[in-house]
Amino acid sequence: MASLLDAAVANNAQWCDGVCRHAGLPVAADRRLWWTAARSPDNYPDAVTLKPGASGEEILAPVDSSPGCSVKDSFSDLDLRPWGFRVLFDARWVSRAPGDPERPLGMEWRTVSSPSEHSAWADGHGAASAIGLDLVGPDLQLLTAYRHGRLVAGAALSVAGEVVGVSNLFALEGNAAEVWADVVTVASRSFPGLTMVGYEQGEDLAVAAVAGFVPLGPLRVWMLWPPDLGRAGRSGGAQRVVRRSDRLWTSRVSSPPKLE
Repeated sequence: MASLLDAAVANNAQWCDGVCRHAGLPVAADRRLWWTAARSPDNYPDAVTLKPGASGEEILAPVDSSPGCSVKDSFSDLDLRPWGFRVLFDARWVSRAPGDPERPLGMEWRTVSSPSEHSAWADGHGAASAIGLDLVGPDLQLLTAYRHGRLVAGAALSVAGEVVGVSNLFALEGNAAEVWADVVTVASRSFPGLTMVGYEQGEDLAVAAVAGFVPLGPLRVWMLWPPDLGRAGRSGGAQRVVRRSDRLWTSRVSSPPKLE
């Protein structure tokens, strides 16, 4: 098996690949880079480095590098400032060994399988329009959590290789640590024996650590900001920046920006 860091990067790149394919965009990859030649959906990168040591020239050559372009620097080893890019955020890849599938859950968790359930998940998430119901399958689950009949949390689980990615986690009410703990249990039940991977920052990183996730290495997301946008976001001055679809979005658990 590849290192856990390589596995986390590959898992995330596959997630981005699926979303972009679902949107009808051309995608490609080689040993060092995944990319889409057309502008990615909002909250998703146009390129993801798969190995360290890539150059700015080779990353930007195959993508639409006009304002709005974003690059996930998976090893935090790029300098895209000469091309006018700025750092959107820094984060940490994380992993966790499988949890106890017998642990009691604190909420009622459901796997999204119908248009109404998907609509509830997307509304709760708040920035997940690119994640269509037809992406859901044996290796990709969208999860919702209910308490007393109310939607209170959600997440996504995606298998690639020998790991399961945990992403798009949101908590509408209650304790974020409880949500993370439950997601670990649900992932351990749905995909027995698979290590969990993902990336987090800020408060979310601290809460993930409480749930048993450990850091694997740094990552950074770069963005070429449109001249009239400043640091507000890709499509409007008042827009939330969410981190989690692959996320140029803001998480409901905490507010710092992130890219899925």
